[in-house]
Amino acid sequence: MSEQPAAVFRKGSRSAPDGYFQWEAAGLAWLADAPGGVAVVRVLDVAEQHLDLEKLSFANPDPAMAEAFGAALARTHDAGAPAFGSPPEGWVGDGFLGPATQLLPLGLHPEESWGAFYAGQRILPMLAIAVDSPGASLDLSFGLPSCGANDRQAPCAGRWRRHIQPPGVAAWKNRPESCHTANGGQWRP
Repeated sequence: MSEQPAAVFRKGSRSAPDGYFQWEAAGLAWLADAPGGVAVVRVLDVAEQHLDLEKLSFANPDPAMAEAFGAALARTHDAGAPAFGSPPEGWVGDGFLGPATQLLPLGLHPEESWGAFYAGQRILPMLAIAVDSPGASLDLSFGLPSCGANDRQAPCAGRWRRHIQPPGVAAWKNRPESCHTANGGQWRP
């Protein structure tokens, strides 16, 4: 008896940048390779303007299913990566974050330190977008570590600083410059 073809869920976009759907397929394959990890949807086809996935069916989980999923998800996370910010095996270049109509930068440059990775490749690019957005009214006057400080590997090693002072927040102008650690992150009082 031959296996019936799976029902297909197609994600598609004519405006997706080159590599967008290949990136998602590479990420799904990487997750699926985690030993004992959570089940990952099967990729049936990938092309420049679409990604075909096996269509999934809804199931009401019972407590045992939820516990098994949680344990498998923990094993997926435990599978790790060569470094923070590593791309899926075989992927070259940066990735994509968000829907094809509103993509955000997703730098993929391996770092030994989670703090350096997260500050430099996740927070700072988002801050740059927010700061450069028309009509932004933000006070983003603070420092971020450039290496290791969020990992408690180096005290306040480097700082990135940008001041945006919308009306009414003058009290922030003369804050102390010392770094303080709160929940593993850097902040300025």
